[in-house]
Amino acid sequence: MTADGTCAVNGCDRPSITRGWCNAHYIRWRTHGDPLGSRPRATVAERFWAKVDKTEDCWLWTAGRDKDGYGKFGYRGTMVRAHRMAWFLTYGEWPAQTLDHLCHADSGCRLVALCPHRRCVNPDHLEDVTQRVNVLRGSSPVAAHAARTHCPHGHPYSGDNLGTRPGGSRYCKACQRIRFGRDVKVEAAVKVG
Repeated sequence: MTADGTCAVNGCDRPSITRGWCNAHYIRWRTHGDPLGSRPRATVAERFWAKVDKTEDCWLWTAGRDKDGYGKFGYRGTMVRAHRMAWFLTYGEWPAQTLDHLCHADSGCRLVALCPHRRCVNPDHLEDVTQRVNVLRGSSPVAAHAARTHCPHGHPYSGDNLGTRPGGSRYCKACQRIRFGRDVKVEAAVKVG
C-alpha cells in the first residue's frame, strides 16, 4: 500500500484492500501468483488435444458427447463434433462433406450412441466422403438393402434385369413382369419373332 492508501501497483489509483493491492490485483495474485500477470490462454489445439486419450489405435474423446454419442467441443461460441474439429486442426480446413469413421467399418458395432468408434478423433481413421457413401458403408437397413445382389426371388440385380426408379431406388424387372402378368418366356419369344 502506498502512503495515500492506493494500490501498490504502479499506475493503479484504486484503493488498497488487501496486501497493499486493490481488489483486481489481489485476485490476479490469488489466481495466477502475480498481481500483474496471468497465465497465457491455451490455444484451441491445446484445449482440444488435452481432451483426447491417444491409445494405440483409436484416439478417444474423453469430454462431453451429444445424444448420438459423438464427442462435442466448444469452438467460437458453438458446439462442433469432435471428429470434425480434429480434421480441421490436422488439415487446416473443414471437411467438405461427411466424415466416415474407417475404424468402425469392420467392427460390426450396432450399439449406436454407445459405439466407441463415434468417439474416435484420430485423423487417420477419418475419410471425407459423401453422405450416400457414408450411409452405404454402415449397417443401416438402407445399407443392407444396397448390398443385396439378388431380389428376394433370386433374380440378379444386374444387367438387363436391373431397373431404377426416378428416386434412384432399384427393382427387379423379372419380378415386375411376373407381377403384371407378362411372362418372361412370352416376352422373350416376342423379341425373337
